[in-house]
Amino acid sequence: MPGSFDPADPFVVMSGQDVFLSAKYLLLGFMAQVVRFFRRPKLV
Repeated sequence: MPGSFDPADPFVVMSGQDVFLSAKYLLLGFMAQVVRFFRRPKLV
């Protein structure tokens, strides 16, 4: 909708590099969660 362009919007300010870094850190965090899940002591 017109007039909704906000320079403070993170999705507007983000450049391609920022998006790539965000995706990389998100993937790293997800991998850390998976590793932590599989390495936890099995209480079965």
